[in-house]
Amino acid sequence: LMVFNPAPALYKEFGNPSYISTLLGGLLLTGLLSIYLLRSIQYAEQMDIAQRSSRLGSWQFNAITKKVVWSDQEYRCLGFEPGGCVPGYDTFLAAVYPQDRVPLEDHHRDLMAGKRDDLDVFLRVIHPDGSEHVVHERARAIRNSRGKLMSISGTTQDVTELKRQEERLRLSARLMESTQEAMV
Repeated sequence: LMVFNPAPALYKEFGNPSYISTLLGGLLLTGLLSIYLLRSIQYAEQMDIAQRSSRLGSWQFNAITKKVVWSDQEYRCLGFEPGGCVPGYDTFLAAVYPQDRVPLEDHHRDLMAGKRDDLDVFLRVIHPDGSEHVVHERARAIRNSRGKLMSISGTTQDVTELKRQEERLRLSARLMESTQEAMV
């Protein structure tokens, strides 16, 4: 019969109060990080559900690193699978209907130059499958105390169905109006 008998010096190390406090601190930190990661994952899942149901994508441009990040729904609003293209202004602009590009570029240039801090426009976009959609694009520039552009955060909402319903209502109102005129 063999019995594990650690060296007496090892007992001294485990009994050291600084070792115990370091061990407990590490365990506490590991537990807090686990909770934080779990909450982050839950938040990301909730955000994805909310963005899908509202057809609202989001994006972030870091003016310092020039890095652009799109949410999964942002890709979908432009007709791409999440991760199916390189996120960025050029990719977005290429999806915009040609006649809508010039006003968008004017707004974008003013936003970058500090002439405005907000963007709020309706645009037509063409998905890779050729279908035409309408999106409501909103953005806000974040600047430091000296006015230097730090980042731009924005949303893209696919409002195609809403615009189609509005058009049907306009047509119905015109039809009703012309019918009433014909009866008089």
